[in-house]
Amino acid sequence: MSTVAIRAAEADSARAARSDDEPMTTQRFVILEHTHQGVHFDLMMEVNGKLRTWRLATPPHPDQQQPAEASFDHRLNYLDYEGPLSGDRGSVCRWDHGTYEGVATDPGTIDVKLQGAKLSGRLLLRQVESGAWQVAFAPDPRRQGATNTGPTQAD
Repeated sequence: MSTVAIRAAEADSARAARSDDEPMTTQRFVILEHTHQGVHFDLMMEVNGKLRTWRLATPPHPDQQQPAEASFDHRLNYLDYEGPLSGDRGSVCRWDHGTYEGVATDPGTIDVKLQGAKLSGRLLLRQVESGAWQVAFAPDPRRQGATNTGPTQAD
């Protein structure tokens, strides 16, 4: 069993232990393919009226960890935007989008369940040092077909 799958099972146990009167909130997320000084992907998650953002070299891949660089918070407009960015900052194309539900949040750890067009499963972000994070994705075994990497702007 992978580390991501083990953490997902631990989070499921913690979730089952919570009381029924604790609300689970559903928020939106987007992964944008951003062409600017090369290609990277911006993982954006709606939190308190803004988008917490991490820069990824590639989209999340099943059962693989990769570095994620924390970026500045963005406006909610980016949940639905595709196209050129002002200030000669390249352009963005939506790679995936959908909703997420918080499963567990501890200082330096964000564990969420994604329901997107391409990604469906558990996403774990863990801070390893100031500004540096690791991201891991464990697909929902019931939706294996939804975890493909899909086309990018370069295709």
